[in-house]
Amino acid sequence: MASTHVEGLRKFCRLCGLQRALSANRKPVEKKKKAKQINKICNVKLEEDAEDIHPPYICDTCRRRLDRKAKIELFEFQACVGTSCSICVDSDPNSTVEKVQEEVAVSLGFSVVAGENDDFRFVKLRVNSDIVERSVTVGKDGQWEVKLLGKTIANRECLGLPSQFTAEVLHKVASLKLCTGNVEYGELLKDREERGTSFPSGHVCEGQLTVNGKTYEKTVRHKNCVMWCEIPNRNQCNACHMYRSDLSSMTTQMRHRKLNPFDLSASSKVRNDLLSPSEVQIKLKNVQQARQSEKRKRYKLQDKLLEREGIDLDEEQAEEMKELAEAVEGDMKECMPEDSYQRLLWEEQLKMSKMKDARSMRWHPAVIKWCVALHAKSPAAYKMIRKSNFLKLPHQTTLNCYTDFTECMEGYNLALLDRIWKDSNLQNEKQFKRNVSLLYDEMKIKSGLVFNQRTGRMMGFVNLGSLNTEMGSFGARMEELDSGKPATPEIATHVLAFMVRGICSPLRAAFGFFPCRGVTTSELCWCVWEGVKLLEETGFKVRALVSDGASCNRKLYRISKSPDIGKDEPPYYCQNPVCPERRIYFICDPPHLMKTTRNCWENSGFHNKTRNMMYNKLEIKWKHLLDLYDWDNSENATYRRLHKITDDHLFLTSTLRMKVNLAVQVLSTTVANAFKSKGDPLTKSTEKFVSYMDKFFDCLNVRNARAGWRDRKLVLEPYYDSDDPRLKWLMEDFLGFLNEWEAECLAAENISLQEKRKMCLSVETLEGLRITVFAFVALAKELFSDPEVDFLLSEKLNQDPVEEHFSKQRRAGGSNEAPDISQVLHRSLQFHVAGTSARGSTAGNSMPATDVPGIDNTPLPRRPTKK
Repeated sequence: MASTHVEGLRKFCRLCGLQRALSANRKPVEKKKKAKQINKICNVKLEEDAEDIHPPYICDTCRRRLDRKAKIELFEFQACVGTSCSICVDSDPNSTVEKVQEEVAVSLGFSVVAGENDDFRFVKLRVNSDIVERSVTVGKDGQWEVKLLGKTIANRECLGLPSQFTAEVLHKVASLKLCTGNVEYGELLKDREERGTSFPSGHVCEGQLTVNGKTYEKTVRHKNCVMWCEIPNRNQCNACHMYRSDLSSMTTQMRHRKLNPFDLSASSKVRNDLLSPSEVQIKLKNVQQARQSEKRKRYKLQDKLLEREGIDLDEEQAEEMKELAEAVEGDMKECMPEDSYQRLLWEEQLKMSKMKDARSMRWHPAVIKWCVALHAKSPAAYKMIRKSNFLKLPHQTTLNCYTDFTECMEGYNLALLDRIWKDSNLQNEKQFKRNVSLLYDEMKIKSGLVFNQRTGRMMGFVNLGSLNTEMGSFGARMEELDSGKPATPEIATHVLAFMVRGICSPLRAAFGFFPCRGVTTSELCWCVWEGVKLLEETGFKVRALVSDGASCNRKLYRISKSPDIGKDEPPYYCQNPVCPERRIYFICDPPHLMKTTRNCWENSGFHNKTRNMMYNKLEIKWKHLLDLYDWDNSENATYRRLHKITDDHLFLTSTLRMKVNLAVQVLSTTVANAFKSKGDPLTKSTEKFVSYMDKFFDCLNVRNARAGWRDRKLVLEPYYDSDDPRLKWLMEDFLGFLNEWEAECLAAENISLQEKRKMCLSVETLEGLRITVFAFVALAKELFSDPEVDFLLSEKLNQDPVEEHFSKQRRAGGSNEAPDISQVLHRSLQFHVAGTSARGSTAGNSMPATDVPGIDNTPLPRRPTKK
């Protein structure tokens, strides 16, 4: 046994007593080599050490503390006590958990309890009590867990013990001094119990405790109490000790309140969270009485005002006023066109003025839509207009009967999708009008939880659909098992919105919202294809997916692409999973591509200087544009050619880089012609680059049949057949330009591949441009194969409707750049009912619809009345 004890001592540090003196990666530090430092710093004479009591080595941590002359808390080693010695038991290779159970646990006051899964549990009860004071549970694999007064010690590393169970664990747990909490605040405890209030950042624990000879029934602990004292000369852990200052402040406030009770009148400014439930009830009753009193005073003042300034009309005068109104009605009808909104509003106001009971008024659907849009924009402004009596408008409850036709829910709203299908009336239209694209993008929202009163659920957690939720829950449970820490649900910071847009129809409507904290490709995959499935089952024909050029979107395209795509072609389509005979094409939003292209040009020798673009052995620099701007503003210039270019276009900030119009105006024919007029041979490549990007954007931004005539650009004319020369230009000239440029850069000699990549547009931008061109040209030819399709507007395949919807969300209810998830879901229903009456910001990233549609007389469905 003596030899076993001496052998076991070799693992322990002579100074700190921890079992870390021997390491597989370094040679142990002999204590004799540090004898002088140990004697000077720790006042220990090593020559007096006994071989069978004191270890021969010190750990590397203590060696470094000696070198820094730092203080070390010494561990007192005892002589071997036989079979119950923890050092001997740990060093004996034949020792088992059962042997530790028999020889060590009993000597330390532990009892043994059989576990549920063939594990061991060592339990130590409090003196004269049945409360479990300390327990150590050991599994079959040797892993152990410590509980003090029923609370698990999550951070076992702070005990300085190995992960595998040894007798040292029992000795350490038995030597821990338990935290008593804060037992001295009995007066505060009694007051809190009487008032029915809890302790902020703390909780009350019951059970007899004896401190300094006194017995206490309850104590107050901090919520982060570790249940043991890190500093031996204290009775509390660090968290409970620091909490004493807060408890002292609460005690002072309590005594002050008893001497000076709270003011519970209606005008009281005392915070409600400081009041007890009974005091809150008293204050609420006083506020209600004061409110009723003020209401009675207001009615009395109104009656006095009418008696003093009001004019009574007799029957003859009332008849004259009625005839005057009828005469004015004729004049108003002559001034206003029959189908105008002004005429409709006047007729509705006149109709409302003749109603004896306002509840019997049946408003025109166009007025309801306008009122819903106005109320969504600003509820306060709508209420002010109603109360001012300048206009008679429906009550907010009436509007809710139209907007609350379904519950606000996260994910895909099937009831909303069904309403979209019915309102679009596509079931009665030709088949080609059912061709749609699925748009999706993310928007920043306010992070936080919101209680939905109608469903009784908390909203605001990350929710990316049933499959992603289950996968996330499974991953959280696995992580919880690995770390031992409970997993907490994530709070969403963004919302992923899905919208359906008609390619051959004016349809545009959002029908899915997923709260998220960013989205990965695997999560996006389920959301996208589930949306495609729902649209196809409803009756739509999904022809394209439209998104920005984010990495998760391009990765989705690569993993979903059709196997028929050639090696030299980008991933631009896949087979429709619901209808395999049709394709679904992938479109990267052209306005986003214009911004990323402009950013690459800006970083070429300017701003971040991360690129050095060059084509045909000539540089493409942002400085060329700066010099062109200075030349255009010089005194020698006859007239300005760059009349739209300002400093905001040239010296961009993070906010200005988000604006599409600044990027499009820089990469325009106007700038290319200015380069040509200047005649600098060094800017020929820059001129060609700008000219090609302008024509590319024009080809994919055909908005209506009048744009080409108005702007005098044939490239903005609608597409009428599959032989349109612009389709050939995109495939041969534009892609040929990009391929030639990239090949020239990769063929450069004596430079690294990374430097070669910097001579062209970024890899992500090139891939997005190629995907968009391939997909648009193929989709256009496929659509024109249907003889019923007369023309195609390429602008139908961008993300402007999503950006416009986000603009409406941010402007609703006043300026609100980050609405919460509940507001996003509720306002999406309002925007659908309002239709074109709800307008987006004209200063946003999208081109809002400017056409004013005619009056729609289609009745709006109301929410069914509960019986």
